[in-house]
Amino acid sequence: MVMTAMINDATALLTHVDRLDGRSAAHCARAMFEHSVNALDLENSPINSSGRFLDHSAVTDYQVSRRRWYLRLLTAPARAKEKRKLDRLERETAPVLKRALKNYGPSFRKGWAAGTLFDRARAHGLESDYEAYRIFSAVIHGSSGGMTGTARSIRGRSVFRLGPDLNLTAMAFVEGVNTALKYFERLETQTDRPEAVQIRVATERLLAHTETVREELRRVDSLLWPATPVPPPAAVLAIYRGGKERWFQYLPAAGTLQAAQPPSVLSRSAQESLDEVRAAVAAGRSGDHEDPTTVLVPGIPLLEPKPNAKIFPADALMSNRTPASGERVPGPLER
Repeated sequence: MVMTAMINDATALLTHVDRLDGRSAAHCARAMFEHSVNALDLENSPINSSGRFLDHSAVTDYQVSRRRWYLRLLTAPARAKEKRKLDRLERETAPVLKRALKNYGPSFRKGWAAGTLFDRARAHGLESDYEAYRIFSAVIHGSSGGMTGTARSIRGRSVFRLGPDLNLTAMAFVEGVNTALKYFERLETQTDRPEAVQIRVATERLLAHTETVREELRRVDSLLWPATPVPPPAAVLAIYRGGKERWFQYLPAAGTLQAAQPPSVLSRSAQESLDEVRAAVAAGRSGDHEDPTTVLVPGIPLLEPKPNAKIFPADALMSNRTPASGERVPGPLER
């Protein structure tokens, strides 16, 4: 059972690395370390026996039988069928769980093995590899340290990138494959089977390509980061020839606008610049077109969107824009 889990997660690890999915690869590498410790416990520990390992399935089965909130999302026939299945699972599992808790104590609900993972790993000489497990745990638990591959300072501004974490991908690859290699080396020693030799040799060859994998991931990562910070959100004022004005929140990164409430405060220089633009529009010097003149107004905090205001492409409105205060903010057509 442990070997099946190890091979499944090792296969998933390579799939995630191939797809540049560092976070999912980290999940797999972390789980593979636990599989390795579990296997060593089952081979050597007088307490963490195979019987104890198998008995813990009752804990999970009972938890599944009680997790029923989703039933309301099903149709009546499907809900009745699923409820019968869960009721049967609860009836069958409850007495098994009761016996297991009597044998192993209430802490058995939290995990099948006695002792912390670190103590168990140290008992098998794996305390140094436990450090990688801790790093990957930062990813699992949503710690800021687990997100460093998608955050960077560019020209003094913090930039957060949506998408793959390729630093994490590289680390998950080498740590996960290394864990698998140690596991398959033990498997070869224990079984002396030709299949075990083949999988150990294949894993060694895979690990030998670590530098190639890391360099390729580094190359792709450098292509994904922008050379300059993304322009910050800006306020846009649309001035129509008839004198009507509308404010918008402009997101340069997305190239979108959204109708917004007017700013409560304007700087003196921004107010003077806007007055000049208003005067130019009123005098008819903005051209013969019917489109509004749009003014990018820097230095204004995020505007409050109007209720139910839709987000739409900025190009639909900003084909004739004028920067206020002489400051030019790139629009979507200029990126």
